[in-house]
Formats: sequence, structure tokens, C-alpha cells
Amino acid sequence: EEGIAEEVTIAAVRRALACQLVDAMRRGDEPGLSVVIPFLSETEDSIRAEDVVRAVIKHYFYPIISDGLVVEVSDYGGTWNLESGNIENVVSHLAWPEDRELNREDLVRLIDMVRTGLGKRETDWIELAHSPKRSVEEMLGGRRESLAGRLDSGERLHFRIPVPVRRKKERQGTTSYFRAVVEKDETVEQGKDYYVRGNLAIQDIDTIRSYQARALVHIKEDEPLAHLLRDTEEPSHSNWRAGSPRAKAKYVNVEQTVRFVKNAVRDILATLAVDKEEEVRENAFIDVFFVEKPKAGSGGNGSEPESNPAPWPGPRVEPPGTDVSPFRIGKISGGFTVSASEDGNFPESILVDMAYESRGNPLSRYSHHDFRLEESPVVVESENCRCEGLRNRLVVTDIREGFSVVVGGFDANRDLYIKAEAVETGKNGDD
Repeated sequence: EEGIAEEVTIAAVRRALACQLVDAMRRGDEPGLSVVIPFLSETEDSIRAEDVVRAVIKHYFYPIISDGLVVEVSDYGGTWNLESGNIENVVSHLAWPEDRELNREDLVRLIDMVRTGLGKRETDWIELAHSPKRSVEEMLGGRRESLAGRLDSGERLHFRIPVPVRRKKERQGTTSYFRAVVEKDETVEQGKDYYVRGNLAIQDIDTIRSYQARALVHIKEDEPLAHLLRDTEEPSHSNWRAGSPRAKAKYVNVEQTVRFVKNAVRDILATLAVDKEEEVRENAFIDVFFVEKPKAGSGGNGSEPESNPAPWPGPRVEPPGTDVSPFRIGKISGGFTVSASEDGNFPESILVDMAYESRGNPLSRYSHHDFRLEESPVVVESENCRCEGLRNRLVVTDIREGFSVVVGGFDANRDLYIKAEAVETGKNGDD
């Protein structure tokens, strides 16, 4: 009798579950998608409704906020309804990991940035000027000083940025646009930027770490730029690859376009950054007017100085050690190299900042008049990796075995200071 009762109970549970599945699949004339996963294992690592809701918010926050997507997720613990009117409430009731990638505070700020952007009138967006060189500094024009003050005061700035897009079969391209929302935030140690193509969040782009700021970049789905960027994405849709063969087969200037879009908010922040140290600098000209202390053997003890100065000693690298470093910095005439360490190890990515030597902190005294990595005569060549250089910062990513980077074209009569560090991501948010 106990066996019969158990079978009856199991059959009843199965019938009830089947009815729930049928109800879940009924949407009538309402468009959308229903997904049913029956008999999901109930282990500690099994997927719960909350996990699905978190993933939906992470990847599709934009269409939910803009009232283009409604999601309902159910399990035995209950049902979550997610839509534009209640997304803040859902975020507040969900448990979120306290990491750098995305936490509750980030989402609250991100939702607010999207809402303010959606509420802006078209005429209220700051439209940048067209520039053949695609230089943000030139595109800002004479508004740089006023915009810098507005950003520094805490105002959230909304930019509409033009970019030319042309297919290979077309004689003349078209001007497409993307939008960027940028704001200063001194509560974060590393900047946080988010990218959306159409309705899909592109997760693995991270360009403003060195700024205390937040940014959101959005490309409307019907923009020609959105079609180009879609062709640069891998199946995971997590990044835009400047070297995508599929995109290069259809469009011209793919690499230049992708890098411009990915680096736009970083360039805006770099151009509008207010240097607090410039307000009062008593030793502003110490690098120009100073007398070095005489060194032994070079006239300091009464002897004549050497007639031929020593050749350029190569870059001063910080951190100086290479024994435990996952990469090496080497010297060449008028430049330097970056390569794998002797044990063959290499990091996920490398961040290299450089400036000519000066009294004090060389990096804080860098001037774009000294050199720019993106302009001649500086040349950056790479193998088995990808390099993106802007002003005095070089970012090396997509690093593979046997990688090497050669950077040349610096003034051989000036010493070069380099600060290089390995950057690892995806490890609890720590670098």
C-alpha cells in the first residue's frame, strides 16, 4: 500500500508540474520567448530564479529600462516580474556580489544614467563636431574649457558623437552616431564604463580604469555603426574586435572606427581632466632652469668633463625588477620593447605609462607636446598581441605565447621613464 501511495503522489506531482509548464508556455497573441527547464537538479550550485534575473539585468538592462522588454522568471520559490517600472525595486531585493564588475550601487547609478539619457531632448545632447582625424580634442573645439568645468563640478554630460561608416561597395559613406554619458565620481577608485549595442550589453570593454568616473556608451540598433560593430563581435558578443576579418570584408577603416568608439569616453575624460596641481606650481620651470650637481669623474673634483656624453641608457622602468615579473622591458635606440619573461609566462594584459624624465613625478608632468603614441614619429609594432596607444598610455591585450611589442620614435637625447604593470581581470575584481 505504501508503494502504491508513493506512485500516486509522484504521478500527481508530475501532472501538476505538466500543468504549470503548459501555463508557462501560454502567451496568447503576446510576442516573446518562453523557456522551460524541467527537473533542474536541486544542488547548492543549481540555477535558481534569482540567478536568471541577475543575468537578465546584467545583459539586458537597457531594453528593460527603456520599456522594450518584460521578463518573468519562476521557480518553486516564487516568481520575479522584471520591467521598467520595478527594475530598481528588483535590484534592491536581489543579492549582488560585491566585486568591481557589477554590484548594487553600480546598477542603481547605471539605471539612473540610462533614464536621464532617455529623458533628454535631442537638442540637449552635446553634439561633437566632425573630425577627419577623429580626435576628441578637436571635436570638442572651443567648448573644452567650459565642459571641463561642468564635468569637474559633478555635472553629468551627454554627448552625441559622429563617426563615418562606409561599406566597401559604397562610393560614399554615411555619418552615423553614438551616444556617451559621462560623469565624475570620486567614490570609485577605478572608473566604470558600460557599452550597449542596440539592446545588448557588451561586457568586456573596460577603458577608464585610471579615472574616477562613470560612463555609458549606447549605439542605437538602426545606426550603420551598430551593424559594423555587430560584425566585429565574437559568438559571446562580449567585445568589439578591431581586427575582425568579417567586418573588414564589408567595411573600410574598421580598426580606426572600433578603436575610436571604444576609447571615446576615455579620450573625453583625458581631454576634460582638470589638473589641480596646475593651480599653484612654485617649481613649474624647475625642469628647464636648473643646474645639476657635478658627478665624480665628470668635472666635480676639478677634472674636465667627458667630451662625449654616455649614450642614452634606456628607459627607467618601474617596477624595476624583471625576475618575478611576467614580462620584460628592453632597450632599443629611441624606444623600448615589451616581451614575455624568460620563463615564458605572460599576463592577461599590460598597462604601460611613459613620459620623459623630469624632476618629481614624470608622469604627472607629461605633455602631449612631448609625444603622442598615436602620432608620428612614435611607432608601435606588435606581434601575438593587440596594442592600443593614446597620448602616453599603451594598453597591451589579447596576449598570446611569444608576444612582443616594439615602441620607437622617442627623442634619443632625452631619458624615458616607464611605469609598467600586469593587469589581471576576472579574479574577484582585483587587479
